[in-house]
Amino acid sequence: MKKKQEEDIKTVLDCLNEKMKSEMPAPIYEKIVRREISITLSDGVRLANVAYFPAEEGKWPVVIHRTPYGPLEFAEHDVMGEIFAKQGYVFFISRCRGTGLSEGRICAFEQETEDGLEVLDYVSGQEWCNGNIGTYGASYTGHTQWAVAGTKNPALKTMYIQVFGGHPYETFYRNGMLRQDIWQSWLTGNGGNARKRSEEEALELHKKAFAVKPPANIGKSLLDDPVEWAVKTIINPQESDDTWQKGFWKEYEENVRELKLPILLQCGWYDIFCQSQLDTWRMLPKETREKSLCLVGPWNHYGFTNNVLPYPDSDRFGVMQVKTALQWFAHFLKGQPLELPTGGMETYCIGDNVWKFWKDDIKASEQVQLYLGSRSLEKEIPDSGSFTYTYNPQNPVDSLTLGLDKGTTVCPKAGKRESEGVFSFVSEELDKDMTLTGKILTELYVSSSASATAFALTLMDERTDGCAYLVLNDIMDIRYEKDRFVSYEPGTVKKIVLESQDIIWTFKKGSKIRIDISSSDFPWYNAHNNTEVVWGNATETVIAKNAIYFGEDKPSKIILPVM
Repeated sequence: MKKKQEEDIKTVLDCLNEKMKSEMPAPIYEKIVRREISITLSDGVRLANVAYFPAEEGKWPVVIHRTPYGPLEFAEHDVMGEIFAKQGYVFFISRCRGTGLSEGRICAFEQETEDGLEVLDYVSGQEWCNGNIGTYGASYTGHTQWAVAGTKNPALKTMYIQVFGGHPYETFYRNGMLRQDIWQSWLTGNGGNARKRSEEEALELHKKAFAVKPPANIGKSLLDDPVEWAVKTIINPQESDDTWQKGFWKEYEENVRELKLPILLQCGWYDIFCQSQLDTWRMLPKETREKSLCLVGPWNHYGFTNNVLPYPDSDRFGVMQVKTALQWFAHFLKGQPLELPTGGMETYCIGDNVWKFWKDDIKASEQVQLYLGSRSLEKEIPDSGSFTYTYNPQNPVDSLTLGLDKGTTVCPKAGKRESEGVFSFVSEELDKDMTLTGKILTELYVSSSASATAFALTLMDERTDGCAYLVLNDIMDIRYEKDRFVSYEPGTVKKIVLESQDIIWTFKKGSKIRIDISSSDFPWYNAHNNTEVVWGNATETVIAKNAIYFGEDKPSKIILPVM
C-alpha cells in the first residue's frame, strides 16, 4: 500500500513538474552546471550549499534560497535550480545550520539573521555574481528572507516571499491562542536531531506531544533537546510579552516597517500565515508598497486549491506561481519590462471567481449588521435569550479541517454539533449577492464559570446546493484585549470583540450566512485549559460552564464589511 501511495505521489509530482516547465519562457541556456559549495561561517560552522549555473563563463544575477528542508544530501537534480539556471540565473540553495549536511545545532528562527547575512555577503563577493541578488522561497524559507531584510548589502535588490509574514505574533498566535497543530508538528518534525527523522517518525512524535504536560516540555520529553526557541513561543501568548516586544522578533518586525526593497508577497486565503502577510503589507512604508505587490489567491500553503469548490482561473499565475517569480526577477535583477502590477493587491475573489487589483489595499464600501437570535441571524435585534453549555478541555470541539493543504470544506449541518457545545446561527436567504471584503467584527456577550476560557467562531456559506462551506475560522481568549490579557471575573457577562482575519468572499443570492460559536477549535488552536496559567506551562484543566447571550440588553452581532 505504501509503495502504491509513493508511486501515485511521484506521478502527480512528475505531472506538475511537466506543467510547470511548459509554462516557462523558452530557455536562454540549454546546458547547466551543478556545483556543491561549502561556506565556512565566522564561528567555524560549515554550511552545505548547491548552486545551479548556466554552462558558460560569466557573471550572473543570483537567486538565493535558504532552507532547512530536504533529504540529508542534496538531490542530483533540483527542478527549480534547473529552471532558473536555464533562464540565466545562478540558483543558490543553502541548507540552514543544523539541517541536511550543514554543521551545527538548529536553533530555529533566531539563527537565520547572522547566518543569512554571511551567506548573502559570501554570494555577493563571488566572481560569478554580477551584483544583483534576489531571495526566494516559501514558509520557513520565507522567514529566512525576512531575517535578512535589514541588510545593508547593496547587492540585494528584491525578495519574493511566499506564505510567511513579517508580523511574528500573528504567525504563531490568534488573540492569545496558539496555532497548535501546525507549530507542534513543525517542532516535532524539525526540532532536536531531525536530520534523519522520517515523516512517519515525525508524525508519531507529533501525536505523542499532545500528551506532554506542560507543553513546554515537549523538547525535553520527546526530542532530547530543550528547544529554547520553541519554548519561548509556547509560553508567551500575549503580543505585549517581551518575546514579541524586545530582542530578535521586535527587530525582525521593525525591519519590515523600514524596508526599502521592492518585494512580492504571495499567499492564499486558506493559508495559515495569510493574515500575517496581509498585516505585513500594511506595515511596509508607503513608498515600498508603491513598488511592490501583494498577491493573494484561493490557495493553501502549497499554492494549490483542494478542489472542494471550483476556482476558475486560479492557476493564472502558474504552478506554484513559479512563472510569476521569473517575471518578477526578470525585472528587478535583469532590468526587463515588468509584466505584473505594483502598488497594490492582486486578489482572487472567492464566489465571484475573478481576479481584482486593488490600489494599495482591499476596501469595503459599507457595513451590514446581523444580530444573533435563537439559532438565527437577524436584521433587527431579536428577543433576549442565551445558550449555556459545558466546555471540557479534555473533550474539545474538533477542527473541521487541518493541515497545510487546508482549504474550504463541507461543514456539518446547522445544529448537528449542538450536543458538543457548537451553536449555529443562520440568516435568511440573501436577496442579492453580498461580497465580504476585509475583516468581520463579531461582538459577543458571553460569560464563563472559569476565570479564563475561549470562544471560537466559524463563518460558513450555506449555498443553494444544500452544502455549507467553510469561509474562515477564528478564536480568542475571553481575557484578550488588543494585545494582552485582562482579568475576568467568573460569572460576569462580558462583551468581547473578535476582529476576524481578512477575506474576500461573495455570498450569492439565495445563499445563507451562518456562524457557529463554541469554545474550542482543536487542534487547529490549542484547547484552552480554562485556567489563568499560561497554556505552555499548564498541567491541569478545569471544566467550565460557558454561555452566549443575545437580544435587547445583550445584542450579540456580526458586522460585515461589504462591497
